[in-house]
Amino acid sequence: MRTVKYCDSVYSAHLICGTLANHEIKSQVINETISSVLPYSAAIDSLQVQVVVDEKDFDRAIEILKCSDANLKDIHCPECGSSDISSRLPSDKKRNVIMRYFLIFIALLSGSTPGYIRSVNYCKSCNKEFNNN
Repeated sequence: MRTVKYCDSVYSAHLICGTLANHEIKSQVINETISSVLPYSAAIDSLQVQVVVDEKDFDRAIEILKCSDANLKDIHCPECGSSDISSRLPSDKKRNVIMRYFLIFIALLSGSTPGYIRSVNYCKSCNKEFNNN
């Protein structure tokens, strides 16, 4: 199984699965449950919602998703032009990233929300962080 798309929500992942099913490609959503239980889990790369397909259908699925996303703005890295992008918490030196994760953990334990947590786009090819402006 290979990942064809990282999604911000379970809803968008299921829309992608529906698009692939219309083209007779079987797909699955990974990390669906954890993102429902932990709403800020998309900030952690390994917990992002993913759509995966069989190895033999991967190239066809990518082409279908490119065609279906043609009208949507595609995010590319301003440094290297790669489209292998994910979102995460910024790793700026002004704020301690460990403290942010700790605050999210405490908020989840107490049943409250941690408030607004800004995320940035992260290029997996060149390791550059950037905003989607």
